[in-house]
Amino acid sequence: MNDINVVIQSYNYGGGYTDYVAKNGKKHSFNLAENFKKNKSGGTKVTYTNPIAVNKNRGWRYNYGNMFYVSWSTNI
Repeated sequence: MNDINVVIQSYNYGGGYTDYVAKNGKKHSFNLAENFKKNKSGGTKVTYTNPIAVNKNRGWRYNYGNMFYVSWSTNI
C-alpha cells in the first residue's frame, strides 16, 4: 500500500487500520476512517470541539482515536 495518509491515520488508530484499508479499497478516505472508528467505538459519540470537527459535523467524534487525524495533521 502506498498511501501516506494510511500511515498517518494508523499512527492514531494503530496497525488494525492498515489492514482495514487493505480490505476496503487500499486508499485512505475520511469515510473509511469514520467507519473504522464507528465500528471500534460501538457507535459511541463524544463531543469534539476542534474547528475541523465543528465544520464537518458540528463537533463530535466517535469515542476511539480521532477520525480527523489526517485532516488535522495536514492542516497544521
